[in-house]
Amino acid sequence: CDQVLCLNRWLRCSGSPDHTLSPERLSEIYDPNAQCGSYRQHRHG
Repeated sequence: CDQVLCLNRWLRCSGSPDHTLSPERLSEIYDPNAQCGSYRQHRHG
């Protein structure tokens, strides 16, 4: 992906994955023990 949004009740940050998904950045926004995951959109039927 080209852009990432980090949400925690509201938009906390956005930007490139390299900048936004660093461990330091994520621990500023979320619980330091939070885990990262991905979501792939798919269609049924």
